[in-house]
Amino acid sequence: MIKKLVAPLILGISGCAVLIALSLWQVERLAWKEGLIKETQIAMDAEPSDLFQDYMELGYGFSTGMKFELTGRLLDRYTDKLSGAGYNRIMPFETAGHLVMVEIGFVDQFKKADNFIIPQGLVTITGHAYTPEGNGSIDAEKNIWVGYNLDEMAKYLGTKPFLLIANKSPIDGIKDAPFTIDLPNNHQQYAMTWALLALAWGGMTVYWGYSRIRTPKNGRT
Repeated sequence: MIKKLVAPLILGISGCAVLIALSLWQVERLAWKEGLIKETQIAMDAEPSDLFQDYMELGYGFSTGMKFELTGRLLDRYTDKLSGAGYNRIMPFETAGHLVMVEIGFVDQFKKADNFIIPQGLVTITGHAYTPEGNGSIDAEKNIWVGYNLDEMAKYLGTKPFLLIANKSPIDGIKDAPFTIDLPNNHQQYAMTWALLALAWGGMTVYWGYSRIRTPKNGRT
């Protein structure tokens, strides 16, 4: 009898261990995500950085949420990133001797082909750096990106792979689409789910083992 229980018990204990490990991993991810959200909020609340030139020339890494106030001029070309029922318009921006990308706002899907008037002089743009991870692809025929891909977007527009999200659109007719913290944090829910599954798995293992070793009624074996 005992020999027959060994394999199922090993399976039951192993399953519980895996589920508990997954729950603990999600707890670690929760702490990491909360720290990332806190860092991003601190960067958003800080004064605009005056280190842009150093960042560009020395190749420092930008952190998501870092605030900048830059003066320069928009170049007359663009690309769009799919966003809901429209597009986030991204344009080259020449500032401090560098070409970077600026996401200037939201364009409704029915106005994508409109000829918006681009300011000819210098404009000052205040916004936040955004460093999304992704390998979005482009529909070159429609000039639309599905997802962000800063390296490829920069090659397409002829800029450096730095993206600034403008707080206010410098172009009339394009809606403001300021940067917001968009970091889903469902790790607590995931941790609870894995923990409950471990509890259920353990309960079923105990019940199965007990049902196999209890004394049969009516002398039957």
